[in-house]
Amino acid sequence: MLKERLSNRKTEFQVSDARLHHFEYFKKKYKPFNKVDDAMHISVNTEKALEKCMQKILGKDYIVDLGS
Repeated sequence: MLKERLSNRKTEFQVSDARLHHFEYFKKKYKPFNKVDDAMHISVNTEKALEKCMQKILGKDYIVDLGS
């Protein structure tokens, strides 16, 4: 999935500068982050709309207004 997302950045606008040629470097340097208690982890599906991701991160009742 990571390689597919990085490959898609060749043809689609993306905020990140990372591209497929960075993959091996990232993979080699990756170290799992596990110093935070499990209750503090939030799993967010970033393929969903930004508004949905922000609601998941900030809380269900948080209203995101990206029109401003």
